[in-house]
Amino acid sequence: MDMKTPKIFLAEFDWLDQPEAREVQNTETRTKTFWIMNKKQTKVNVVVRLRPALKTDDKSCVFVDGKSLEIFNHRNVNENIKYDFSAVYDINTHQQTIYQECVKPQLLHSLNGQNVSIFAYGPTGAGKTHTMLGSATDPGVIPRVINGIFHLIEEQKKTDTMEWSESVKFSYLEIYNEKVMDLLDPKDTDLPIREDTEKNILIPGLGEKEIHNFDEFKTYFGPASNNRTVAATKLNERSSRSHSILLLKIKRTQKSAPYKTLHGKIYLIDLAGSEDNRRTGNKGI
Repeated sequence: MDMKTPKIFLAEFDWLDQPEAREVQNTETRTKTFWIMNKKQTKVNVVVRLRPALKTDDKSCVFVDGKSLEIFNHRNVNENIKYDFSAVYDINTHQQTIYQECVKPQLLHSLNGQNVSIFAYGPTGAGKTHTMLGSATDPGVIPRVINGIFHLIEEQKKTDTMEWSESVKFSYLEIYNEKVMDLLDPKDTDLPIREDTEKNILIPGLGEKEIHNFDEFKTYFGPASNNRTVAATKLNERSSRSHSILLLKIKRTQKSAPYKTLHGKIYLIDLAGSEDNRRTGNKGI
């Protein structure tokens, strides 16, 4: 198997060392940030991101208005359907905007010992992997989260009155044909899934790597990404037929009394295409 690092991680990510430098300054979109931090709102937020039209698509039948999406019936306007979401982003939205407004505000929860899950859902070709992984010139959620966590840790060291020690580890797995594969160690292709007495999901034997910066993460994540199972479907010749889950564990311990320890987790999930398997020829999942 080719274990070379994918092109996305061959590029320099120096600009990620200054995440604020490329922050989109559009005040109209910036106003949507408040919904994430509002404690009175639901703990589950649903965000819609529109994919640009394909050459084979007809004219757009969707209207976007900040937090709502309306689907037009060109034959009968009385049959238009409108849906409300936590936020809706149009086809011109940058990866940086998605991260700054929908993802970055959640990272602090993990440093405070809470769990955060962020996943992309939709049919094949909707842009899930683009949103989660991105490209060398336009990184997605995963590289931005890893980089962002280390920046947050450094920022908190400057402001916290109490000294902390930190440990950051990650695991990367794939669920394909109802089997769990450790992407950090592809020899483990059918790991068991267990539940402990506190209803926590465990995967015995799943490997993890401790990382201290973004460069170390690239070293492990590049080869692991090449281990993902990709197969052709009738809808998309290079469509992934597997779920991938990156689990980031953050442990923080106070260096003096009361020696408090915080355990936080971030789940970054790229789901398989949600389309009807009868149309794709997919099997298993």
